[in-house]
Amino acid sequence: MSLLENVREQCRKTGMTVAELEKAAGLAENTIYKWGKISPSVDKVQRVAGSLGTSIDELLRNEETQS
Repeated sequence: MSLLENVREQCRKTGMTVAELEKAAGLAENTIYKWGKISPSVDKVQRVAGSLGTSIDELLRNEETQS
């Protein structure tokens, strides 16, 4: 899975919308959706991971390495 897909999946698991996550992480509206086309900074991924209560590694895992 891509970073965007992983973030959306984590949002589903926590019952949070992407918009709520962006607000919690201090990101501008639609920032996370842009990650489908551009690579975010490590700082932004770190803030999202912290807001989701997960690690950057977990968000960056691709489909083949997920169990």
